[in-house]
Amino acid sequence: MKISVKILFLLFLPCIVFSCYRVEQYSEIPEIEFISFHFSDSIDILGNPIKVGVLSFLFTDGDADIGLYPDESLLDENNREYKHNCFLSRYKKENGVYLKVSEIDSSYLNFRIPYIEPIGENSVLNGTISIRIEDLNLNYDTIKYEFYIMDRNFHFSNIENTTDIAVN
Repeated sequence: MKISVKILFLLFLPCIVFSCYRVEQYSEIPEIEFISFHFSDSIDILGNPIKVGVLSFLFTDGDADIGLYPDESLLDENNREYKHNCFLSRYKKENGVYLKVSEIDSSYLNFRIPYIEPIGENSVLNGTISIRIEDLNLNYDTIKYEFYIMDRNFHFSNIENTTDIAVN
């Protein structure tokens, strides 16, 4: 009898231990964290050599509503249309101070994160996003990017910055 009680206890021990395990909860507001920025050489669609910047960052979204379908755009409560869900601003460093670069058309610094399907029953999405920035203005010595993302429920993430990026 003692042996069967011990065996039953050993069989149910994992159930007892894992029933106490808590599933970690994450906010429905996306969170991002800068990883890296680096330059690489590439070729544009006309065959010309160009410099390309690659921005990488981590993301976590507790309700798994990151990304847009290919032709999808979103309308908020004020009927503003959002065709992008990742937003960047470029800053140049002059005399030790960062100044926002006023681009004629800054929309080229806005990107679309594609729709991401959550796997399994877990409603949390997390991973790494890398963005390729091809239209680099290399007329500055040092730049940085400020960036954030938006989910399909119009929750905006925290704002992150790259480290100093030496251009020349």
